Amino acid sequence: MAQVFFENQVRSMPEFLPYTVGSAGIRAQAGQKSAPILERILMTRGLSLENHRARLLTPAIVDQAVAMICATSAHKSFLEKNFVNLPKICISFFEFGGDIADP
Repeated sequence: MAQVFFENQVRSMPEFLPYTVGSAGIRAQAGQKSAPILERILMTRGLSLENHRARLLTPAIVDQAVAMICATSAHKSFLEKNFVNLPKICISFFEFGGDIADP
């Protein structure tokens, strides 16, 4: 869901055109679809999760990342402890005022 929201916000900003936005979870069930309630919420905003499938965060994904935004400060701590090649920009929403609850 975060990926869809972020892509929607930056799609008209030329500085983001060279980048691909992705989403991956530290405990994700690879291939799992989003919860129907999330799909309905996004539909009310003209967005879709129809093609979204969960994927697990891997070292290969981290190695390709230019920046990472974590939902919670606990997620960021987990990444710092478990991945050696984090990008220079690795922040959490906590740093913007508060964690985003992780289902």
